[in-house]
Parts: sequence; structure tokens; C-alpha cells
Amino acid sequence: MKVDIKNEKKRVDWIDYLKAIGIFLVCLGHSNCVLKLRKYVYSFHMPLFFLIGGLTINPAKYGSIKEFFIYKVKKLLIPYFCINLFTIPFWYIYCEFMVNKSFSFIEITKGIFISNNDITILVNGPTWFITTLFLSEMLFYLLYKFYDGDKKHLLTVSIFLLIIGYIEGITSRKIVMPWHINSLPVGCALTIIGYLVGNLLIKSNFEKLKKKSLLNILMPVILMFCSAYLAIFVNGNVSFGGNNYKSFILTFSSLFMTICGLSMILMQLPKIRLLSFVGKSSLVLLAIHKPAIYIIRYYIPVFKTVSIDSTIIGTLMFLFLIPVAYIIKKFAPFLVGDFNIKK
Repeated sequence: MKVDIKNEKKRVDWIDYLKAIGIFLVCLGHSNCVLKLRKYVYSFHMPLFFLIGGLTINPAKYGSIKEFFIYKVKKLLIPYFCINLFTIPFWYIYCEFMVNKSFSFIEITKGIFISNNDITILVNGPTWFITTLFLSEMLFYLLYKFYDGDKKHLLTVSIFLLIIGYIEGITSRKIVMPWHINSLPVGCALTIIGYLVGNLLIKSNFEKLKKKSLLNILMPVILMFCSAYLAIFVNGNVSFGGNNYKSFILTFSSLFMTICGLSMILMQLPKIRLLSFVGKSSLVLLAIHKPAIYIIRYYIPVFKTVSIDSTIIGTLMFLFLIPVAYIIKKFAPFLVGDFNIKK
């Protein structure tokens, strides 16, 4: 989070912890975890990263749209293409030996550029989020510049974008677009909201939220219990990638209650280096967890089904991938587009 909006920013532990929880849930959600848990995970795990993007973004640092664009291409688009190219051999083995399907190089290349599994195959499906995040942050920057950073205007625009996303979701579900453009209004709205919340936390004494008072212990528990109940038993399955939210009010009520509750809990934690590392390595873990799933499904058939066993195996897989992420970041960071950008 930023310390000074116009100067520098420094990492804040609880935001890294939030990213760590988010990427763990992404991996778990793709591991055929039990259905009720899956419903809850899918109610907030991807929107969480759009909000975090807004929390950590600092648009005042960039003098022009060109400068911001180049930075985001290096930080998001290059990793996106590197990740998918890295995944191709694992995808090929999975298709040849497990599902008896084959795809041409043209189909695979087309899928990487389209970045939407609903249109054509994407070898590393979860990476759709990266291209949509890129579009969301670019649109956010344009809006920030257009309104000269005025927070009231940005808040109004975020509400307008949420309404657009809702209308698109209920009227145009059969229109599937490259880069999940359907999800762009909601993604950008969440980025704006994250940015505004980040500024609010800077100006207010958010240290109060770190105090271990009875309120700060009970409130997040109540929020997360209510959000889980809404997501699992009332609203049902939602898809932010598919722009399908069931009840818009219930979806976003559950989403914000979960993220607020999680944040309050994580703010109270001491320095945990492992959790911090996982948060900082979220892009690497996003890159390698899908190839790992291909391998595990080949050797452990139960992992293909929705069960307690799959949930346990998915958790163990995630723990195993942490040292793998460390090795990649240390010895081959280029595989996930890490070019040691210092911006």
C-alpha cells in the first residue's frame, strides 16, 4: 500500500497475506474441492485480486499513459504469454494421455491470444485473469487521468460500471468476448474501489483495526459467517469470469463482507515470512499450479472427482509448489515474466 500517494509505496504485510490466501483458494478451487467450499471460494477469490490491484496501484507515479502502458505490459502481459508458453508441454501430455484429444499449434496459439476458455482452448485457463486485470487497470488509469484523480467522480464511475456489468450479465450471456471483456466493467469497478479504500486507509488511522479488541475479533467472524451463508446456501454458484452473478446484491454483499472480514483478521497477524513469500509469489503460483494439476490427475485418478480427497490433495499440492516457486523465482524468473522491474 502507498505511504505517500505521489511518492513511494511500500509493501504492507496484511496485503501480501491477503494475496497468499487468494492464490491458495485459486489453487484449491481448481482442485475439485468439495462443492460447498467451491461455491464460497468462487464467490470472492478472483474479485479479491482486482481489489488488491486497486489497493496497491499508484497512478500518480506515471507521467503519461504510455509510461503506464509499458509498465503494465512488462508486469502483466509478458508474464501472461510466458506462463502459457511454459504450460504447453504439460497441456500436450495431459491431452494425449488423459483425455485423448489433440490440438494443433494454431489452435493453441489462437487460444493464448484470445484468452478465453469459453471461446477456444487456453492451455493455462486461470491466466484469463491476467489479461482482464491488464484491461481493468488500463481503464482505471484513463479514468483517473480524465477526472484528475477526483475520488467522488471515481466512486460514481465505479457504481456506474457495476450497473453496466450487471446489465451485461443478465442480457448478453451468450456473447463471449476475447480477454473476458464482458467482465471488464466489474473488474475496473473493483480496481477503483480498491484504490479508494487504499486512500481511505492511508488518511485514517487504520492501526485501530489491528488492535486485538473484542470487536476486532468478533466482527470478522460474523462477517465471514454471513458471507459464507449467503454464497453457499442463498445465492449459489457465480462466475466473475463469465459475468454471471445470480443476485447482484447478494453476490457483492457476500464478496465485500468476506474481504473485509479476511482483512481484519490478517491485519492482526504478526510478521509471517512464509505467508509473505506466498503473497509475493502469487503470480508464480498461478503459473505453475495448473501444470501441477495436469500431472497429479494423471497419477492420482481420485483427483479428477469432487471429494474430500481432492481437497486434501489440492492443499498438499499447494504446499509442495511453494518451494518450487522459490526455485523458479531464484533461478529462472523469466519463466513467469519476472524481469526485476523496479517501478
